[in-house]
Amino acid sequence: MKIRLSIMGYFNEHYHLFYFFQKNSTHANYKSTLHIELEPDSIITRLDELNIFMSCVYKLDLIASLNTALRPIIGSVNISLGGTGQFTAYMALYKDSGYTQLYEGSQVDISVKSILYIGVFIDDGGPSHYVLVLRNCYATPTENPEHTVKYYIIKDSCANTQDSTITVKENGVSMKALFSVQMFKFVGDYDRVYLHCQMSLCDAMDSSCTPVTDCRRRAAALLGMI
Repeated sequence: MKIRLSIMGYFNEHYHLFYFFQKNSTHANYKSTLHIELEPDSIITRLDELNIFMSCVYKLDLIASLNTALRPIIGSVNISLGGTGQFTAYMALYKDSGYTQLYEGSQVDISVKSILYIGVFIDDGGPSHYVLVLRNCYATPTENPEHTVKYYIIKDSCANTQDSTITVKENGVSMKALFSVQMFKFVGDYDRVYLHCQMSLCDAMDSSCTPVTDCRRRAAALLGMI
Protein backbone atom coordinates (compact mmCIF):
# COMPACT_ATOMS: atom_id res chain seq x y z
CA MET A 1 0.00 0.00 0.00
CA LYS A 2 1.22 3.46 -0.91
CA ILE A 3 0.42 6.88 0.57
CA ARG A 4 0.03 9.83 -1.78
CA LEU A 5 0.28 13.34 -0.34
CA SER A 6 -0.70 16.58 -2.05
CA ILE A 7 -0.84 20.15 -0.78
CA MET A 8 -3.18 22.78 -2.17
CA GLY A 9 -2.06 26.39 -2.27
CA TYR A 10 0.38 28.82 -3.87
CA PHE A 11 4.08 28.29 -3.21
CA ASN A 12 5.86 31.05 -1.28
CA GLU A 13 9.58 30.92 -2.06
CA HIS A 14 10.48 32.99 1.00
CA TYR A 15 8.83 30.66 3.52
CA HIS A 16 8.89 27.46 1.38
CA LEU A 17 5.19 26.91 2.02
CA PHE A 18 2.04 26.31 0.00
CA TYR A 19 -0.90 28.40 1.16
CA PHE A 20 -3.92 30.49 0.17
CA PHE A 21 -4.03 34.02 1.54
CA GLN A 22 -7.01 36.13 2.60
CA LYS A 23 -7.09 39.43 4.46
CA ASN A 24 -9.32 42.23 5.59
CA SER A 25 -8.61 45.52 7.37
CA THR A 26 -7.91 43.84 10.73
CA HIS A 27 -6.73 40.25 10.13
CA ALA A 28 -4.66 38.14 7.72
CA ASN A 29 -5.54 34.46 7.21
CA TYR A 30 -3.15 31.86 5.78
CA LYS A 31 -4.85 28.62 4.71
CA SER A 32 -3.63 25.35 3.24
CA THR A 33 -5.07 21.88 2.60
CA LEU A 34 -3.13 18.63 2.99
CA HIS A 35 -4.70 15.80 0.95
CA ILE A 36 -3.79 12.23 1.95
CA GLU A 37 -4.87 9.30 -0.21
CA LEU A 38 -4.07 5.63 0.46
CA GLU A 39 -3.35 3.61 -2.68
CA PRO A 40 -3.88 -0.14 -2.11
CA ASP A 41 -2.12 -2.77 -4.16
CA SER A 42 -5.44 -3.91 -5.65
CA ILE A 43 -7.39 -2.18 -8.43
CA ILE A 44 -10.25 -1.14 -6.12
CA THR A 45 -10.40 0.63 -2.75
CA ARG A 46 -12.91 1.40 -0.01
CA LEU A 47 -10.57 3.55 2.04
CA ASP A 48 -11.58 7.11 2.82
CA GLU A 49 -9.45 9.98 1.62
CA LEU A 50 -8.23 12.41 4.27
CA ASN A 51 -8.22 16.18 3.89
CA ILE A 52 -6.53 18.24 6.60
CA PHE A 53 -7.50 21.91 6.53
CA MET A 54 -4.96 24.22 8.19
CA SER A 55 -5.25 27.93 8.84
CA CYS A 56 -3.58 30.60 10.93
CA VAL A 57 -5.13 34.02 11.55
CA TYR A 58 -2.97 37.03 12.44
CA LYS A 59 -4.22 40.26 13.99
CA LEU A 60 -2.82 43.28 12.15
CA ASP A 61 -3.32 45.95 14.84
CA LEU A 62 -0.83 45.98 17.73
CA ILE A 63 0.34 48.10 20.65
CA ALA A 64 3.77 48.17 22.26
CA SER A 65 5.14 50.04 25.26
CA LEU A 66 8.74 50.85 26.12
CA ASN A 67 9.80 48.73 29.10
CA THR A 68 12.18 51.44 30.28
CA ALA A 69 10.79 54.23 32.47
CA LEU A 70 12.30 57.61 31.61
CA ARG A 71 13.07 60.00 34.45
CA PRO A 72 13.67 63.50 33.08
CA ILE A 73 16.34 65.71 34.62
CA ILE A 74 15.42 69.39 34.58
CA GLY A 75 18.48 71.65 34.42
CA SER A 76 20.75 68.83 35.39
CA VAL A 77 4.30 43.49 21.32
CA ASN A 78 3.90 34.30 19.34
CA ILE A 79 2.43 32.02 17.17
CA SER A 80 -0.14 29.37 18.30
CA LEU A 81 -0.97 26.32 16.19
CA GLY A 82 -4.66 26.33 16.99
CA GLY A 83 -5.84 28.40 14.08
CA THR A 84 -4.75 31.77 15.45
CA GLY A 85 -1.44 33.62 15.59
CA GLN A 86 -0.01 36.83 16.92
CA PHE A 87 2.69 39.19 15.78
CA THR A 88 4.84 40.49 18.63
CA ALA A 89 5.99 44.11 18.64
CA TYR A 90 8.58 45.68 20.90
CA MET A 91 10.19 49.09 21.42
CA ALA A 92 13.81 49.98 22.04
CA LEU A 93 15.45 53.21 23.22
CA TYR A 94 18.78 54.31 21.71
CA LYS A 95 21.41 56.88 22.60
CA ASP A 96 22.44 57.77 19.05
CA SER A 97 20.94 58.76 15.71
CA GLY A 98 22.33 55.60 14.14
CA TYR A 99 20.09 53.52 16.42
CA THR A 100 22.98 51.28 17.49
CA GLN A 101 23.66 52.12 21.17
CA LEU A 102 20.86 50.86 23.41
CA TYR A 103 19.84 52.19 26.78
CA GLU A 104 19.59 49.30 29.24
CA GLY A 105 17.74 48.81 32.50
CA SER A 106 14.19 49.31 33.73
CA GLN A 107 14.78 53.04 34.28
CA VAL A 108 17.16 55.64 32.89
CA ASP A 109 17.75 59.25 33.93
CA ILE A 110 17.86 61.52 30.89
CA SER A 111 18.36 65.27 30.60
CA VAL A 112 15.54 67.22 28.99
CA LYS A 113 18.16 68.54 26.56
CA SER A 114 18.83 65.01 25.23
CA ILE A 115 17.25 63.46 22.16
CA LEU A 116 15.41 60.14 22.51
CA TYR A 117 15.88 57.75 19.58
CA ILE A 118 13.10 55.15 19.54
CA GLY A 119 12.83 52.04 17.40
CA VAL A 120 9.73 49.87 17.05
CA PHE A 121 10.11 46.36 15.65
CA ILE A 122 8.09 43.27 14.81
CA ASP A 123 9.68 40.20 16.39
CA ASP A 124 10.80 37.47 13.94
CA GLY A 125 10.21 39.75 10.96
CA GLY A 126 6.68 38.66 10.03
CA PRO A 127 5.42 38.08 6.46
CA SER A 128 7.64 39.65 3.82
CA HIS A 129 4.77 41.48 2.09
CA TYR A 130 3.77 43.46 5.18
CA VAL A 131 5.23 46.67 6.59
CA LEU A 132 4.88 48.26 10.02
CA VAL A 133 2.89 51.50 10.22
CA LEU A 134 2.88 53.55 13.42
CA ARG A 135 -0.59 54.99 13.97
CA ASN A 136 -0.14 56.78 17.31
CA CYS A 137 2.90 57.12 19.57
CA TYR A 138 2.51 59.00 22.79
CA ALA A 139 3.86 59.45 26.32
CA THR A 140 2.05 59.04 29.62
CA PRO A 141 3.17 59.84 33.19
CA THR A 142 2.41 56.25 34.33
CA GLU A 143 2.79 52.76 32.85
CA ASN A 144 -0.90 52.75 31.92
CA PRO A 145 -1.22 53.42 28.16
CA GLU A 146 -4.86 54.46 28.75
CA HIS A 147 -3.91 57.25 31.18
CA THR A 148 -5.93 60.41 30.55
CA VAL A 149 -2.75 62.52 30.35
CA LYS A 150 -1.13 61.87 26.97
CA TYR A 151 1.47 63.74 24.95
CA TYR A 152 1.31 62.70 21.29
CA ILE A 153 4.58 62.38 19.41
CA ILE A 154 2.94 60.74 16.38
CA LYS A 155 -0.79 60.97 15.75
CA ASP A 156 -2.65 59.43 12.82
CA SER A 157 0.77 58.32 11.47
CA CYS A 158 2.09 61.91 11.33
CA ALA A 159 4.54 63.72 13.59
CA ASN A 160 3.15 66.29 16.00
CA THR A 161 3.76 69.51 14.08
CA GLN A 162 3.61 71.54 17.30
CA ASP A 163 6.90 69.94 18.44
CA SER A 164 9.84 70.82 16.18
CA THR A 165 12.12 68.30 17.92
CA ILE A 166 10.23 65.31 16.48
CA THR A 167 11.68 63.49 13.47
CA VAL A 168 10.12 60.39 11.91
CA LYS A 169 12.99 58.60 10.19
CA GLU A 170 11.09 55.52 9.00
CA ASN A 171 7.42 54.56 9.02
CA GLY A 172 5.44 52.31 6.67
CA VAL A 173 8.53 51.13 4.79
CA SER A 174 9.66 47.87 6.44
CA MET A 175 9.02 45.78 9.55
CA LYS A 176 10.57 48.48 11.73
CA ALA A 177 9.85 52.14 12.46
CA LEU A 178 12.25 54.79 13.76
CA PHE A 179 11.60 58.23 15.25
CA SER A 180 13.15 60.70 17.66
CA VAL A 181 12.05 63.44 20.05
CA GLN A 182 13.71 65.65 22.63
CA MET A 183 13.25 64.49 26.22
CA PHE A 184 10.62 66.35 28.27
CA LYS A 185 8.88 66.33 31.64
CA PHE A 186 5.18 66.33 32.38
CA VAL A 187 4.06 69.44 34.25
CA GLY A 188 2.80 68.67 37.75
CA ASP A 189 3.59 65.99 40.29
CA TYR A 190 5.05 63.54 37.75
CA ASP A 191 8.65 62.34 37.60
CA ARG A 192 8.39 59.58 34.98
CA VAL A 193 7.71 59.37 31.24
CA TYR A 194 6.42 56.18 29.60
CA LEU A 195 6.25 55.70 25.83
CA HIS A 196 3.61 53.70 23.94
CA CYS A 197 2.90 53.08 20.25
CA GLN A 198 -0.23 51.85 18.50
CA MET A 199 0.57 50.31 15.14
CA SER A 200 -0.74 48.20 12.29
CA LEU A 201 0.70 45.80 9.76
CA CYS A 202 -0.10 46.91 6.23
CA ASP A 203 0.12 45.07 2.91
CA ALA A 204 3.10 46.57 1.07
CA MET A 205 1.13 46.55 -2.19
CA ASP A 206 -1.22 49.16 -0.71
CA SER A 207 0.05 52.70 -1.31
CA SER A 208 -1.63 53.91 1.89
CA CYS A 209 1.09 52.10 3.88
CA THR A 210 3.45 55.07 3.44
CA PRO A 211 1.99 58.07 5.28
CA VAL A 212 4.62 60.62 4.16
CA THR A 213 2.49 62.23 1.43
CA ASP A 214 -0.58 62.52 3.67
CA CYS A 215 1.53 64.01 6.46
CA ARG A 216 3.02 66.64 4.17
CA ARG A 217 -0.43 67.53 2.84
CA ARG A 218 -1.76 67.80 6.39
CA ALA A 219 1.17 69.97 7.51
CA ALA A 220 0.71 72.26 4.50
CA ALA A 221 -2.98 72.62 5.31
CA LEU A 222 -2.19 73.58 8.90
CA LEU A 223 0.33 76.19 7.72
CA GLY A 224 -2.29 77.63 5.38
CA MET A 225 -4.65 78.13 8.32
CA ILE A 226 -2.10 80.22 10.25
